[in-house]
Amino acid sequence: MCRPLVANADTGEPPARPLRVVLADDAVLIRESLARLLDQEGFEVVAQVGNADDLLARVKDEQPDIAIIDIRMPPTHTDEGLTAARRIRQDYQKIAVLVLSQYVDLAYAMTLLAEKSFSRTGSVMSPSSSRRCIGSPTAVP
Repeated sequence: MCRPLVANADTGEPPARPLRVVLADDAVLIRESLARLLDQEGFEVVAQVGNADDLLARVKDEQPDIAIIDIRMPPTHTDEGLTAARRIRQDYQKIAVLVLSQYVDLAYAMTLLAEKSFSRTGSVMSPSSSRRCIGSPTAVP
């Protein structure tokens, strides 16, 4: 296990503890695989959920450092994840948000990313990109 390659943007220091992550994806295989990968890389996965309502509840309870969210989740598989990501960013501004989508639909992600009040927000457009993404962040404000 290695430490996450994430540093405090103000000090440049690595985190004193593993970064805590909540995962939200209705595809169990993707969610479990990503959780295992994150764990191997030194993150602490504190919750895994399959829908937006459970995501919001676990974010409230766990207060993670990062929420990784699939854009499309039950019940309609349209923008439930995106809507939850917006609410997390509004209610918990210290929580970083990463939205995932296996669909190349930039409109959903760009809606979230375009809102100026949302710093610490990112998007990965394909689950296959997840492995490359995990080691790439260099700063979290």
